[in-house]
Amino acid sequence: MITASALNNASCETIAALMDQHGWSVSRQLKGDGVRIEGARRGGSAVMVTGKPRSEGPWDLSFYVIGTPEDGWTGWAKVRRAGLIAFIETGELPQDARRWLVRSSKCRCRKVHEGTQWRALRLLVGVQLARLSSEGVESEKRVYRCPADARRWHMTSQDKRGAEVWRECSMNV
Repeated sequence: MITASALNNASCETIAALMDQHGWSVSRQLKGDGVRIEGARRGGSAVMVTGKPRSEGPWDLSFYVIGTPEDGWTGWAKVRRAGLIAFIETGELPQDARRWLVRSSKCRCRKVHEGTQWRALRLLVGVQLARLSSEGVESEKRVYRCPADARRWHMTSQDKRGAEVWRECSMNV
């Protein structure tokens, strides 16, 4: 069990362990010296922790959560560490938790997008089923993370191209 004092100074790996403890599907990724820990649950809820090293002191961490339609909000929200931890443990943000809805994006693709891989895959299946009767029409084959914004997923009819910038890993940050 993770202690309260450990959570006050929670590193990415401590947060990932907490996600594991509460049944989240966890992904650990690296890009250069940056790290990203993602957790997802069936239904579309997701959490993301991004981190960059500082020249001195602890890492600079940012915390994001995304709710479900039942929660009344389906977009990414930036939260404080305590809000993220409560969301991981209960699946809900406390009523008094500060949240900043993320409205801007670096994505300039103008493609249909979803906030999580789970939601993008659900949309992909729906599109594929709808196009089964349209022979000869090329259908979307896969989903991929937007290269400009980690909080967006797109669909494409193209086969996998090139290596992903972020690579899956195990880490101790």
